[in-house]
Amino acid sequence: MVKQKLVRVAAVLVIASQISSCGLAHSVWGEKAPPRKVVTITSNPLPPIETLFSDNESEAKSTFVQYKKMVLDSFDQIKGQSKNHLSLDEVSELARIGLAKLGDDPETSVLRARSALALLGFSGGVSRDQVVALLNWVDDHRVQGKAFYQTFFQSDTHELNSKSLIGLMQFLGSLIELGGGDALTTPQVGKMIEPWLPKNYHHARDAMDSGVNLVISVFSSLCGDRVDPTMWNAKKNGQCLRDLVDHFQSTAPVFDFMFNGLNPITDREKLVTANATLVTKVESWMKDHNHPTFPTDRVRAFSEKLGIPQPHNFFALTHWLPQLNSQSTEESFSPSFFIDIAHVLQNWVSTFTSAIANTQQNVTCSFKEWRKCKFQGEYDTASRLYNDEYAVLVRDNNLEFISKVSFYDSVADYLIKAFDTTGNGLVGSDITELVSTVVALLDSNAFAQNIILQIQEKPIDNSTTEDSISKLKSQGLSEVAAMAADLLPDRDGGKKTLLKKITSTIYDADKHPTYTIDRLGITSFIYVYDLLGGLRNEYMQSYDFSPVEVGSNTRIKRRRIVELLPRMLHDHFPRIYNECLDWGFERTCGVVYTEVLASAKAGTDYLAPSDLDILNLTSILLESMMNRCDRNHDDVLSTNMLDSFDEKSCALTVSTTLAKRLMKANIVEDNPKTQRLLGILNWLAPARWAAKVALERGTLEGIGIRAVPGVSLVSGPAHLGGVFSLAAEFMNGDKVKAIEAGVMGEHKDVGDELVYLNQLTEKYLPSHSWALRTSAAARLLYGPAKTTPIDAP
Repeated sequence: MVKQKLVRVAAVLVIASQISSCGLAHSVWGEKAPPRKVVTITSNPLPPIETLFSDNESEAKSTFVQYKKMVLDSFDQIKGQSKNHLSLDEVSELARIGLAKLGDDPETSVLRARSALALLGFSGGVSRDQVVALLNWVDDHRVQGKAFYQTFFQSDTHELNSKSLIGLMQFLGSLIELGGGDALTTPQVGKMIEPWLPKNYHHARDAMDSGVNLVISVFSSLCGDRVDPTMWNAKKNGQCLRDLVDHFQSTAPVFDFMFNGLNPITDREKLVTANATLVTKVESWMKDHNHPTFPTDRVRAFSEKLGIPQPHNFFALTHWLPQLNSQSTEESFSPSFFIDIAHVLQNWVSTFTSAIANTQQNVTCSFKEWRKCKFQGEYDTASRLYNDEYAVLVRDNNLEFISKVSFYDSVADYLIKAFDTTGNGLVGSDITELVSTVVALLDSNAFAQNIILQIQEKPIDNSTTEDSISKLKSQGLSEVAAMAADLLPDRDGGKKTLLKKITSTIYDADKHPTYTIDRLGITSFIYVYDLLGGLRNEYMQSYDFSPVEVGSNTRIKRRRIVELLPRMLHDHFPRIYNECLDWGFERTCGVVYTEVLASAKAGTDYLAPSDLDILNLTSILLESMMNRCDRNHDDVLSTNMLDSFDEKSCALTVSTTLAKRLMKANIVEDNPKTQRLLGILNWLAPARWAAKVALERGTLEGIGIRAVPGVSLVSGPAHLGGVFSLAAEFMNGDKVKAIEAGVMGEHKDVGDELVYLNQLTEKYLPSHSWALRTSAAARLLYGPAKTTPIDAP
């Protein structure tokens, strides 16, 4: 077969292209060589071989032509034992004396030459005609080869668009299919690949055999009986890749959309048509081909050999697999899992395309920038989640936001069906497990990135999946974030009885120590988790935290976090910044945020970047509480004598239970005074009336006659600043007293000293006037002049 012959010249292109081009005269052959023993190779200096993969197509094409001429001319100048043919030993000798330079030393060159020829089936040598055929193949596939080279050897982001991915699969399938039908064992394949690895790729060398086993298992699970389940068969594997591309060709628009290679506005109908067949295409591919399960220990073994931190990698946490897919086990993925994934993707694309049906493209969003197009349409889940009071610098109500939410919604639909054992659409007792599973799924991409980085001997992120879950549990973030999942979305806030029922169930920590979460809640949790990461990344990129490397981990100083706290609030939570500014920054935001911020380890001042999450989560919770309880969106919480669950009652219920859950999570100190204060807020009237007065005044001190029924019933409205002020008393009353007395108070944690003596106000406030608020409610209430800082340009 021509294709089988072509494979036997694959290495020659590399070998011949490296032959020295500066005019050499060497004795080449040994005693068995023909009489002519002198080989002279002459040519003009060639550009670096990497130029073949240049983005400049003209330059790349010219380089290929030069290399092709040099390779073919070399056959006219090299005289071996047979005309126009080089044996394996002759090629090895060329490598040994330096004419074919494949490494830094002769032995490396020989090893690479022999391993490449053996791997590709050139045990009998290679002819000139075979090299010509291979050169023609390379010319036909040079664009796909460039995508492969740039993605895995030059790119720092390792991102592929769909067209490049499909081209790459066709390229690899065509290449490895040329190798004929000989099956190779894992050690054989590893031994042939290893000489080609850069010398500094120590981790890849250590993981060679496990990596080959992983690739064989992937082909087996993906291709079924189309391939050899235990050995590497180049012809069968290559044919499967090409068949795979052909089979899913009609669904290409879906993958184009996933990899940002399709504009869903202009090509919406094409995307809808392709998406409609996605699941049936996956089912038909899996049918009748005996696809085996994929053993997760293959990934685990490979990552262990690579040195990915153990046992904290993604595939070491597989206990959730059977719950997601009943046919899978902790040890293996069932092939039906591919069908589950197809359903999630199809649901995502269907939801998204339906939501954007009325969105029109305009000049501000081009083909590649469609994600920035303003959303024009109705999507209930997204409208419940979007709050324009905060984080507007890292998200907008555009198509990127709609795409994310619709994907999260699709994942949530899948998870609720997997975890809901009662059929009522709610998850209760397994909520911690659910949170852990969601985090594991979200962290899977980071795990894949670490695999690539470790192979390339680049620094990896040691913040692994189990670390993330442990951090959530140890800081109580899993419980609080799940609580945020119910607080964040607008759940028909105008229906007072429904709101009261939902709020009581979710936030009455005494009557309901645990709570349930539904599909919207799961969507919200994923959204919150992603938003926390987006804010954290924005802070690390935009603010000078002066990070340091401690071992293999990035750390930032706790004091520096406190110094930058005003800037973070000013830029991303402007309403909170303004309220704290009006009520005394140190007395409100200063106390609350330094209390929830983690303590540094003894003898250090260092925290992890992920410790910023609790600051953002606290802000999101309080903003969401205002959004939920401030029903008329006038920036205050009012009292209504005719409504037993008025805006203040809503805020008291949410704030009190949030504090209790924070104490349960050991974020807020659980001391007798705090418990007494919380008890007051839980008392029935008339103590409840006193609590409403305290909320208005931001303190429990000096309430006096204001708590008397009749007076308290007509108490004034409360502000978010008052909520912060009251919360500060709950969290650390001693700090509050020291601030009010104007003295330096106790500061066990580094950075806490800044909340005393007006240090934050005098040194670290980005503005002494209101921060810019772009929300629709703020502009309606105050007008542009009151929402823009005086010192803004």
